[in-house]
Amino acid sequence: MFAKQASNHQVTIDLTGLSPGTHRVSIEYKQALPSIMHSVNPSVATIVIYPKLSEIKSLSVDVLNQDSLSEKFVISNLQVSTDTVIVKGAEKDLQRVAVVKALVDLNNLVNAEIGEAILQNVPVIAYDSMGQIVEVEIEPSRVDATMRVDSPSKEVPIRVRPVGTVDFGKAISSLELSETSVEIFGSEEVLDNINYIDVEVDVEGLAEDREMRVDLRSPIGVRTMSLSSVEVNVILGEAVEREVSGINIEYRNLETGYSVQGLTERDVRVIVGLQGVASVVENISPEDVRAYLDLAGLEPGEHEVEVEVEGTDERVNYIAKTRRVTIRIVEE
Repeated sequence: MFAKQASNHQVTIDLTGLSPGTHRVSIEYKQALPSIMHSVNPSVATIVIYPKLSEIKSLSVDVLNQDSLSEKFVISNLQVSTDTVIVKGAEKDLQRVAVVKALVDLNNLVNAEIGEAILQNVPVIAYDSMGQIVEVEIEPSRVDATMRVDSPSKEVPIRVRPVGTVDFGKAISSLELSETSVEIFGSEEVLDNINYIDVEVDVEGLAEDREMRVDLRSPIGVRTMSLSSVEVNVILGEAVEREVSGINIEYRNLETGYSVQGLTERDVRVIVGLQGVASVVENISPEDVRAYLDLAGLEPGEHEVEVEVEGTDERVNYIAKTRRVTIRIVEE
């Protein structure tokens, strides 16, 4: 019996004894006051009854409203009480089912604490290939989800990177931070790949000491940090110059299967100039300096390539005394 009821009025269709197929059935009207005359229009409906079929489907999990969880928390080891469900319905509907998902809504994880958490009565929904809900019967229609709530963190140093060039004749003597380290929060996988947090300080044209507040930028995957900004005190001094000779040239981004030959001695070792305050440049050793060629995209043959230089101390300006070298790339 199928009924459509509004207030005290009821329209019914009696399906008793009908088998799968197409049927024309009468629409009957029931009312609270039988003394009132009535008619039903239309009085007959065409219906189709389908055989109910069933299939076993794998159950996947979607996590909703992850942003509602504290930024210091991470969810792991999420499991539901079953990994398969039975989907029942007409064959045409079962054919539309592409995926069945348990929708774990973290909004329902009230007062989350570190440890194991359980969410009960998680709804199970069937979707087609376009992400539209398919109205079928699912057993079970609700499942329980268990998960681990953790708060992985790591303390890493803050590394200052000056951007730009200070005023002529000046150099950076020191870069003093109000905080030298920061605690970062994220998954263990993300934290394992982060060893420091870079903070850039604009020193372009700087002619005197200056203290400035600089924002910290979260690396990709870091959910939050214990600090959002730090004070950086840039102290200047008089610049001096010094040279470091015999720096071997490194080769970067060389395609697999190739090797490099320098044509002359000056093509494999260079002199690097250092500009900085005396107390800093005097402590720079050859091991602190790198000279390299970026060989990305270069094929076998002779090439004239620009020399790039860098060093371990951000307070020093590194200058390649040999601007370009000639190399030969050969197949191994």
